This record gives sequence, structure tokens and C-alpha cells, in this order.
Amino acid sequence: MRKRVKKLRYALQFTIDLLPDQKLKTYQKELTVIQNLLGEMNDLTTALSKFTALKDLQPEAWFACGWISNRLTNLEQETADAFEKFETNRYWH
Repeated sequence: MRKRVKKLRYALQFTIDLLPDQKLKTYQKELTVIQNLLGEMNDLTTALSKFTALKDLQPEAWFACGWISNRLTNLEQETADAFEKFETNRYWH
């Protein structure tokens, strides 16, 4: 999903000067927010798997797992909200 958002955002960069519309710029900004949220989710999911593997050897890893899990839960809602906002700003419709 993140790669598709990234490709769409970069494709818009080529057309942004050809279609000088504030709504298009808003559309691109919202894509940037979504891409960043999905990137953070990807990074934290990777980190969670690494800290989960360390829990038995390093009890401190439990704290990291809890923090990461909580952040991922919050990011899920933030991402859903960002997609909803993006959906309401339909440039092409």
C-alpha cells in the first residue's frame, strides 16, 4: 500500500506545475501524510518482531513491545483518519 501511495505521490509531482490548483496540492500533501504514516507502521512492525524475539533474553524488551504495540494501535486510527480525509478531497471526481 505504501509503495502505491508513494508512486502516486511522485507521479503527481510531475504534473503539479501543469495543473496549478490548490486542491491538487492538498491532494499531494494528504498523500505525503499517508505515506509517512504507512512508513512508520512498517518500521514499527519490523521493530516489534525484533523486540519480540528478544523478550526471553532481555526482559527490558517487554517495555519496547508494549510501547510499539500501543503506537501501532494509534497509528492504525491515524491512518484510517488520513485515508478518510483523503477520500473526501477527491481531486479527480
